[in-house]
Amino acid sequence: MNVEKRKQGESTILTINPSYKPTGIAVFVTLIFTGFIVIFTQSIEQIIKGNFNLFFTIVFGLFFWVAYFNFFNFYWAILGNKIVEINNDFIKHTKCVWFLRHSKKYRKTKIGEFKIVDSTNSFGAAGTAMFGFSNINVQYKYGRKKKMIGKQIDQEEAKLILTELKNKNYATKHYV
Repeated sequence: MNVEKRKQGESTILTINPSYKPTGIAVFVTLIFTGFIVIFTQSIEQIIKGNFNLFFTIVFGLFFWVAYFNFFNFYWAILGNKIVEINNDFIKHTKCVWFLRHSKKYRKTKIGEFKIVDSTNSFGAAGTAMFGFSNINVQYKYGRKKKMIGKQIDQEEAKLILTELKNKNYATKHYV
């Protein structure tokens, strides 16, 4: 099972680990990322020597800021895990890749109804299945946005997540 559950005070902590890690793809992307780091170090060297254009430096810095988040999300999708803290007042999502972490809290008052979404027959599902990813997740609305819990989970694990949410008095659709 990919979902590990533990209690911590009044919170329930769910750790969702990937069952399949396509390391070949991660190595290939790491080579591309290494190229970006070389370019970044060259630009810093130019800044130190004083041979730089301010506009180029600002644009290049923004590019690397965006590239960092895209690479982080990519590595999280194929190698990382997600820690979901379910509290009576909030839900906290933490994406983890090695020692890097990104967290976000969602207040209970703005969270809509939870439901299991199976997008196995939708457009693009074959592409995600090709990399070993599941097309099943638990979704909810947070304001106008849709958020999801679960990556590479199956139907039983999604039901486990819904059960934990129901135990903390979150609104869920009933699934048997």
